[in-house]
Amino acid sequence: MPNSADHAPSEPDSFAARVRAVLDGWASPHEAPRVTVAFSGGLDSTVLLATLARVLPPARIRAAHVDHGLNPRSGEWSEHCARVAKALGVDFAGVRVAVNRASGEGLEAAAREARYGALRDLLVPGEWLLTAHHADDQLETVLLRMLRGTGIRGLRGIIGFGPFGAGWLGLQVGCDL
Repeated sequence: MPNSADHAPSEPDSFAARVRAVLDGWASPHEAPRVTVAFSGGLDSTVLLATLARVLPPARIRAAHVDHGLNPRSGEWSEHCARVAKALGVDFAGVRVAVNRASGEGLEAAAREARYGALRDLLVPGEWLLTAHHADDQLETVLLRMLRGTGIRGLRGIIGFGPFGAGWLGLQVGCDL
């Protein structure tokens, strides 16, 4: 099994350095948590997962893909995510969820609720769940909350780091971290 030195960037990589600095800022000096990436297989989460595989030992990383079953080809996407995780040498967890279409929240909100419920259930005590977002996601979240009449708490946008299930939820911003 390769050690973390084998995954250090061979040339300066400012994004990897910034991700490492964020992780170091969250951890206490004696802490070495397991990290799970909410892995959709899209660009943002793929960049985050690949970067983490460069700055952390792969044995501490897990990619978690949630298949909502909303697309007839969702199984193929799950298989793609499993292949990417394997190529990076990280554990993979694939979870299929049922989206409550009758929730009255709308399909996207119901899918998000199902996804975060599944991810919450995967975490072990102290584990970190990292999600990949970019600045447009942050802006969209604030605007949607404003349209719904959110309070001050909702205006903060996507949280940076906080308690989640048995562990912690951390925001990672894609290419504009």
